[in-house]
Amino acid sequence: MDAHLASDFFELGLSGRRYDRGEVLDAEVGEINAVLPLHDFRCTNLGDSHVLATDQIECYGGRVNRSWIWHRTDMGWVMDFHQGTSTENGWSRAGPV
Repeated sequence: MDAHLASDFFELGLSGRRYDRGEVLDAEVGEINAVLPLHDFRCTNLGDSHVLATDQIECYGGRVNRSWIWHRTDMGWVMDFHQGTSTENGWSRAGPV
C-alpha cells in the first residue's frame, strides 16, 4: 500500500477524524465485512492526471459513501485523499475506512 499513497496523503474517517499517511499505513488491517458489488461506482476526470472516484458500500452494518482522489505518475496511480461518510445515524466505528 505504501507505493500507492502520496507523500502528503490524508484520510477523513467515518468519525470525521483526519488520519495522515503514517497513521493509515500503521493501522491494523483486519477483516473488512463489505458486501460486493460496489454501488454507484463512478470516476470523474479532474484534469490531465487526476480523477475523483466515488462509490457506496455496505459494511459494518451500514452504508458508507466513499471518495478518493488519485493522480497518475510514471509508475502508476497514487492516492492523494480518501474519505468515508456514513449514511446511517448512530455510526460508531472509528479509524480509517
